[in-house]
Amino acid sequence: MLHVMFIGCASDRTIGSTTSATKTGETSRPCGAAIAIDCRRFNCAANRATHERFGFADVSPMPAHEHIYPVPSPALANLAYFFKFHHRDGSDPATYVGPLVSAMKRWQRHAKSADLFSVDTGDHLVVCDLRPAAAAPLAVLGSVDRAICQACDAIADVSIADRIEALLARGLIIEDAGRYLSPAVPLGDYVPPPVVIARFYRLLAIQRRRGVESQRGSGRRRRSPTPARLRRHLVLPPEQFSVTPHGELVVRSYRRATERRS
Repeated sequence: MLHVMFIGCASDRTIGSTTSATKTGETSRPCGAAIAIDCRRFNCAANRATHERFGFADVSPMPAHEHIYPVPSPALANLAYFFKFHHRDGSDPATYVGPLVSAMKRWQRHAKSADLFSVDTGDHLVVCDLRPAAAAPLAVLGSVDRAICQACDAIADVSIADRIEALLARGLIIEDAGRYLSPAVPLGDYVPPPVVIARFYRLLAIQRRRGVESQRGSGRRRRSPTPARLRRHLVLPPEQFSVTPHGELVVRSYRRATERRS
């Protein structure tokens, strides 16, 4: 399914919130295009009865029609298919949709490698946030925050204000009109695409170089994965993840059963 965003109605007053929504929605499939509203004979915009509703003014045939049909204006209006118009309130969408279009293009660029998933280790919830706007790529949530995120696996009303604000600031839950949702998808039933798993392993290598505890296998230091080695590890089961009593994330290496036998 191709998602299309239409821009240009005089009632476009939610551009700012829509632009922000693209940042939290960057793990979903992006819009395929942003298309300016036009006015055609057989759409509702060309129906005079709906001009007031949509805020269109000075609706008239596109100038090109005059060169094709040399007839008086009333007859031309009956023949034309495309129409030009102005916004009744004097607004020009081109002056305010720029941030939204830029955010949408950014969404399209990063869609293939962006992801947001979680792993429940029992006492903790590990959240891997690979969105461009992520506050941090890896988060280990304690028991309270884990319970909040799990309670918000579906849209819910939550009243733990201070903890909610902290999770909102980190982008781990989203809010709309006092209702909350945790967008991270639990790992297990969900399997990230290979490009995301490869990016996750590269992230672990970077975190290790920065001194963040990320143990794989026996815990001995390993070289950063090369493309050939990454292809062997394009799996990411939940059992790889654990958290130490001190809250340190441990990600163990995983080998398929055929590799273990060999």
